[in-house]
Amino acid sequence: MPLVTETRQLFNSLIANGSVRFNSHPLNAAGATVTAGKSYAYGAWAQIIATATITIDSWLCAVGIDTFSTSVSRIWLIGVGLGVAGSEVLLSEHRFGLNQDSAVGYYEQGLPYSLPRPIFVSSAANNRISGEAGVSDANTPTANANVVMGTRFRGLGT
Repeated sequence: MPLVTETRQLFNSLIANGSVRFNSHPLNAAGATVTAGKSYAYGAWAQIIATATITIDSWLCAVGIDTFSTSVSRIWLIGVGLGVAGSEVLLSEHRFGLNQDSAVGYYEQGLPYSLPRPIFVSSAANNRISGEAGVSDANTPTANANVVMGTRFRGLGT
């Protein structure tokens, strides 16, 4: 879509958003457990939103991560993908640098990251949102990944 049209639609969504909804997924859960690959390699995909759960066109607005490792500094890569299991397509990739030190009372857990521009996700069949992770060191820690989806943005076709 041309930039002018896209800009107009984004503006319209800001001024006419009477029924906008934002939902965190997975619903009523801490997140989808992802096991990181080491040395910046991604681990396996973990389902965040199941196939056929997205029933209306939506927008991926934010990504979150809750880590469990204590007293370690590492860089996390979090990928969010769309598609059936085994055929995921990477939609967005996010880099988080975490310094965690529980010995001195500082423990960072949970990083929400709002996307600079929401990513459209069609309600078409077989759309499934998954997450994957990688870390900078030689370990394979786990984390909970979640996403925030927005719906009913007027002017954006949903």
